[in-house]
Amino acid sequence: MSKGGGNPPQPVDPYRQAGAQYALNTGTANYNAALNRTGNTNALGSSGWNVYGTDPSTGAPLYNFSTQLNPQAQQSISTPLDTSQIYGGGAGSPSVTQGNDQVRNSLFNQQMGYLAPQYAQQQTSQNAQLAAEGATPGSEAWNNAQGNLARNQTFGENQAANSAISGATGQQAQLQNMGLQGLNAQQLAQQEPINLFNMLSGGGGASTAGNTDIMNAFNQQYQGQANAYNAQQASANQQTGQEEQLAAMLAMYAMIPSMIPSDRRIKDAIIPIGKLDNGLTVYKFRYKGDPRTTIGLMADEVEKILPHAVAEINGIKHVNYGAL
Repeated sequence: MSKGGGNPPQPVDPYRQAGAQYALNTGTANYNAALNRTGNTNALGSSGWNVYGTDPSTGAPLYNFSTQLNPQAQQSISTPLDTSQIYGGGAGSPSVTQGNDQVRNSLFNQQMGYLAPQYAQQQTSQNAQLAAEGATPGSEAWNNAQGNLARNQTFGENQAANSAISGATGQQAQLQNMGLQGLNAQQLAQQEPINLFNMLSGGGGASTAGNTDIMNAFNQQYQGQANAYNAQQASANQQTGQEEQLAAMLAMYAMIPSMIPSDRRIKDAIIPIGKLDNGLTVYKFRYKGDPRTTIGLMADEVEKILPHAVAEINGIKHVNYGAL
């Protein structure tokens, strides 16, 4: 039976985001300041236009524009951004995979800490009830009851695993968003000297161009990829849960000496879900009159490959899973 999965999407390099946003912000600020080509001087520094040549085709002067901030402001915009709180942000930042695994394992262990005592109590209660009813270990009634309990408990563990995966993904997304918000705040603080310089410089009502939020565009792209990955993982986990349930069922049936009714005529809602190594198809189904869903094989298909594992009892074909 195949397994799904894939690798989680990696967040966009925060240095790349920061560099793109910084370049855009700086370019926009310079453009806005150059609209009137007037020099400005204030407490944060000075800016001005200088003629550096002449356009050979028109004879018009060519200008370049420069801004010189004071040392304190220059140090502010030159301070490296701290990406240590962003998953996958580089050296010193938390690992995406390790962070997800740690949270998922912690959540699963926490849930199993509640389930394990309940399972033990259920087992004890069932053994006492079977003994009171006269059922002995190895009898059909004993084995059927123990098998049902084992399937229910396996289902509960699968639910705990699914819940842990969803919880870990959600928590990691929240932490990632918090880290990105912190990075955005750093960028705003880093750009503050330039923005303040331009504000103090005025411009006499000159036209201005706004900034595009590149950080948000990167983050939306990452979130879309993360959502697609989470959907893929959920589908893969469902398939894995079915495989684990089948493995547990086959292991249990192999220890039961009696034959299991597997005649197609006594089953409803039959859906194929996979194949065994020997080519036999595994189905999900319900026994007629029983609302519970289980998984297993069809006696008529087993009989074609392993006839010694099939026997007809009272007109109904049974499969000996221990002989597979």
